[in-house]
Amino acid sequence: MTFGAIAAAIGLIIDDAVVVVEQIHRTHEEFPERPSNQLVHQAVKYMMPSMIGSSVSTIVIFVPFMLLGGVAGAYFNVLTNTMIITLVCSFFVTWIGLPVSYLWFSDIRSLFPTKKRTDVRITKTRNWVSFFLRRPAISILSVFFLAASILYILPRLETGLLPEMDEGSIVLDYKAPPGGKADAPGFTFKNHP
Repeated sequence: MTFGAIAAAIGLIIDDAVVVVEQIHRTHEEFPERPSNQLVHQAVKYMMPSMIGSSVSTIVIFVPFMLLGGVAGAYFNVLTNTMIITLVCSFFVTWIGLPVSYLWFSDIRSLFPTKKRTDVRITKTRNWVSFFLRRPAISILSVFFLAASILYILPRLETGLLPEMDEGSIVLDYKAPPGGKADAPGFTFKNHP
């Protein structure tokens, strides 16, 4: 469960890092004349409220798993703790480590002069999006088909949180001839501590 939680948290960690790096880069493109420390401060200040909300909402999802009891609670408690610790550490690395790394690498990059590029970028068009935009009837029918498939599949899904557990209990049935006594030959009773 710990490794599963770490594997699931890696995507969330990378997502936070990508968002912060993109915002720093965007701010750098909008204000190329400003020094790097002002750019990083502005980018982090701009993104802080939304990233706090994003991180807290992701962490809150795992709080109900902490309230589970029994076997399911034992399994999910490990997953919950791992996810929460990983996401909190990711938050601090994203907001402290990445800006410091950006400042460090931008100082190194400023030592080497680079040529300004003026290449033209061609954006790709999404033909499938324009297909559905030009044909709203097909779009609406597709939405109704997906909704109908959800309504058809949903009642047939299993609803248990975990499958039935076979805890390996053994049941021994003793069959004795009618009228037999406990001290008859063939019967031995042992007390096990």
